Amino acid sequence: MKDFQKSLLKTGLAIIIFVALGLYAYFVEYKKSQEEVAKKEEETKVVKDTKKEEITYLKIIHKDGKTIELSKENDQFKITSPISSETDKNVVDTILNTIENLRSTTKFMDKERLSNYGLTNPSLTIEYRLSNGNTKRLLCGIRNDFDGKYYMKFEDS
Repeated sequence: MKDFQKSLLKTGLAIIIFVALGLYAYFVEYKKSQEEVAKKEEETKVVKDTKKEEITYLKIIHKDGKTIELSKENDQFKITSPISSETDKNVVDTILNTIENLRSTTKFMDKERLSNYGLTNPSLTIEYRLSNGNTKRLLCGIRNDFDGKYYMKFEDS
């Protein structure tokens, strides 16, 4: 009987140690890695502290001069130029989500070579205004054929 009690005690002790290690791994290591991922995502975010709900105006300028302007009226965007019209909510939401969730993979260090990336004469310019009146212009350069991403920068940075 003593051998059975010793065996049961060893098994119980092993279970307690296993549970303690599992709790440590979850609450310390896993939570720490989640915080690091969130911090890294925040660092790569291009448009900081801006929610798509705060955007009240969009102006999309193509390099050939064609321009589309959209204004928010009653929580819904409407095309105001070149014609007045309703918008496709899914298309506008895609644009707003792209602006809000835009991530940077690298930063330009050599400003003299911006022309190599199509940023001195951008193929597309997206201007947006927030509800607080601040306006930003996002310049879109050429597409990187290697990974399918575009070179972009804010006009003032």
